[in-house]
Amino acid sequence: MLYKTLQIILGLAFLMFGVLTLNAKQEVLDQVTQHYGRPIWLHYTIGTLEVIASIGLLFGSKIHSSFVFISVVILASICLDSVIMHLLQKEYLILLPSLALFIIALVLFFNILKK
Repeated sequence: MLYKTLQIILGLAFLMFGVLTLNAKQEVLDQVTQHYGRPIWLHYTIGTLEVIASIGLLFGSKIHSSFVFISVVILASICLDSVIMHLLQKEYLILLPSLALFIIALVLFFNILKK
């Protein structure tokens, strides 16, 4: 039950983040390119992966269990990338949500591996 709850929380969080990423305002896009030095295509790719993976977490067990596993792996890698990016920029408070989501993704990952 705990793992299903964590799966739903992670799925909803990344659905929200994915939609926000895909609907970013110009100021956010400028910050991505100027402050973080990332290309715009990467921003939209990550947003798309977040939405797809969140659907996998929310509905994947009804489709196929491997979809849940792939979703967790995708989201864990996005969280880890975000944690590293914020660490490099010395933005310690901003990295806390990414770190928390990364830990939830790891817990789900190891739970899936145990099954």
